[in-house]
Amino acid sequence: MTNKVQIKVSGNEFNQSHAHRLNNVLTQVEEILPRSSTLNGHITGSEGQYHGRIHIYTRIGAFVARAKARNIFTLIAKLQAKILRQIVNWREKRAAKKRYLRRKRKLVLLPSQD
Repeated sequence: MTNKVQIKVSGNEFNQSHAHRLNNVLTQVEEILPRSSTLNGHITGSEGQYHGRIHIYTRIGAFVARAKARNIFTLIAKLQAKILRQIVNWREKRAAKKRYLRRKRKLVLLPSQD
């Protein structure tokens, strides 16, 4: 998965601990998405008001999360929760569809009892 996150905040507000937290989130997301995915993100703002956006493009579609917060840690946590919720929902739907198709195939293969 390729990822690119742009960070535009005033002064020294984005520090090493913010970067570490953001990398943890990106690693967590990378582990559950297809390898051919692309992630783009933006964090902007100044003291007291931050905006963030994560776009993940995959061959099956796109996942998008947007959030606002008063500090960077809260913003990262909100973005993480929103994007992971979408990914988990997608995986659950995919698994349910596979189970349905397996059951349907099994029913078709059963011999008739005439």
